[in-house]
Amino acid sequence: FNYSVAIFYSPTAIDMSDIFLHARSSDTSICLDDFTNAIVLDGANDEKGMKAVENIQECFEEEHFGEILYLGVVTASNYDSHSRMIEELFDIINYAISNKRENMIVDFVQLH
Repeated sequence: FNYSVAIFYSPTAIDMSDIFLHARSSDTSICLDDFTNAIVLDGANDEKGMKAVENIQECFEEEHFGEILYLGVVTASNYDSHSRMIEELFDIINYAISNKRENMIVDFVQLH
């Protein structure tokens, strides 16, 4: 499998649907609740996944200047199972929030 999953959390409710319009048509965005969104980045390895999240982050900062966003990303090729990958994605976003990694992309390397 060659894809990445990114999660975005904002302490204030923000509609990210406009931001995800900048994603590729092969990517799938998911609104988890008013504060949390995710996107599956099809065909993205570590480097392409990180670049895609950087692009989304830039769009967010342009549209919501001054707002806080926590970002996490994982890539399927680094995990033996989908469930472990998603579990770590939530560990990453919890780490980002707990450590006040505002508007910074956190990946599995920073957790270990």
